[in-house]
Amino acid sequence: MEKSKKHIRRLRGEKVSLAILNPELADRFTVWINDLEVSHYLTSAPNLYSMPLEKQIIDKMAMSTDPTFIILDNEYDKMIGICSLHNLDYVNRTAELGIFIGDKNYWGEGFGVGAINLLLDHAFNIANLNSVMLETYGYNTRAQRCFEKCGFKVIGSRRQARLFAGVYHDVIFMDILAEGFESLYVKPMLERHKRGDSGKSKLEIL
Repeated sequence: MEKSKKHIRRLRGEKVSLAILNPELADRFTVWINDLEVSHYLTSAPNLYSMPLEKQIIDKMAMSTDPTFIILDNEYDKMIGICSLHNLDYVNRTAELGIFIGDKNYWGEGFGVGAINLLLDHAFNIANLNSVMLETYGYNTRAQRCFEKCGFKVIGSRRQARLFAGVYHDVIFMDILAEGFESLYVKPMLERHKRGDSGKSKLEIL
């Protein structure tokens, strides 16, 4: 069913693309958000989400000015997750990053790193932000390694702020500054166009 939906891409990397959020994909999000193996990494774990409720949430996200994208596997044109920037402050040039790969077949394969790098390129070189922060749970070590590969650094923690499976866990805060990020897509595209080069780059902005 998903292949019949047209994905409007915003940024295209080597393995993944970020595409405009399509509310028609709410059925896939409903499956992911109710899968405890996925949602226990998210704040949504205690809740159950029906299709109508998830559709309302996706509709609201699609209407928001906060950048929210679905993550596509380029090879199969398949949606595998979602990422976003929220709590944007254009005066102080800050935002918070959120991401999850809902399709568990893609965990640990570098798709999260590719999506985060695209989202940070949007944050620093299109939205012109300076600081992007995120939070994750202490037990989500796989995500922390992914964030570190993208240049995030631990800036602190809130002790015992997450209760799951009868155990308290710390909430870890990480951030990255524009000066610590190397653009792999936006700046090379600009330089290519300044030189008048023809042909396709790693990035496509539609």
